[in-house]
Amino acid sequence: MTAGSRSHVLADEATVVAHGARWPIRLRTAAGEFEALHLIDWAARRDSGGSGMQIMRSCTQDAAAVFSIGGSAMTRKLVPVFGFRPQNAMVFLERPLQPLQPAWNDSPRDWKLPARLLRNLFCRLRPVGALSREWSSAPAGPDQIPERLFPRPSGDGAASMRTAALLNHVLACPAFTSSRCCLLYRSGEPTAYFVLAESQRTVRLLDYGPAELSEETAGAMARAALRLASREFRNAHSIRVGATEPGVVTAFAGAGYRVSRPTPINVLKRAPELRAVKSFRLTLLDWDAACL
Repeated sequence: MTAGSRSHVLADEATVVAHGARWPIRLRTAAGEFEALHLIDWAARRDSGGSGMQIMRSCTQDAAAVFSIGGSAMTRKLVPVFGFRPQNAMVFLERPLQPLQPAWNDSPRDWKLPARLLRNLFCRLRPVGALSREWSSAPAGPDQIPERLFPRPSGDGAASMRTAALLNHVLACPAFTSSRCCLLYRSGEPTAYFVLAESQRTVRLLDYGPAELSEETAGAMARAALRLASREFRNAHSIRVGATEPGVVTAFAGAGYRVSRPTPINVLKRAPELRAVKSFRLTLLDWDAACL
């Protein structure tokens, strides 16, 4: 490992016995700003006792907080042993952009396939409603997003920080075949932003702001994002979003997005100031779910 490296390797002579990868997150809270990370890869050889703990310490020694969302069954079993505790949840929502392809391409050819095809067809044909006249959206570069629209924390919550530089950096990722950054307007006034990027035939709603969107604003965003994805990402099969705010989940579900089971956000809090934080406002941009 070199200074500033995001990949950590533990070797026994010439043999790699453990590996960990960091996805940096800068948290903003009422108590200040903190450097955190999402541990997006963590693996160790079973015959190398203690290597998993050692690589975990190496990856996280300078972090104020470490996140783990989802992961393998083994990871989910082990993270509580390392001190991770569940906080609020991330909810994933998805809607087909084409009636049959997502289920046909991604599902096993078993007896459930017809049901999956019918479900996707029903979801694709489900009405989402049109944007009312007061709402509109238009392309805008990250540098055109007003600072007031970037997420900010409130109360006992924390929000992952956003800047135009960060969005530009992420959108340059070669895993994305195309992307769009847009502003959402209400009566001509910029009210929110959202960022779409396509990877592996899925359009990800990578990021959006501000925090604590009203259900009305989130619903308008859900419809605007779906309309844009259908029009400009012609090869994509579906659109996907991850949300931690209940009002956003409700609004997207109301716009025809299918809701998955909530996934706990497991957090290892290292900084004492973060012990009072009860919820974390994250989006797909906060780990490699953005492109995998």
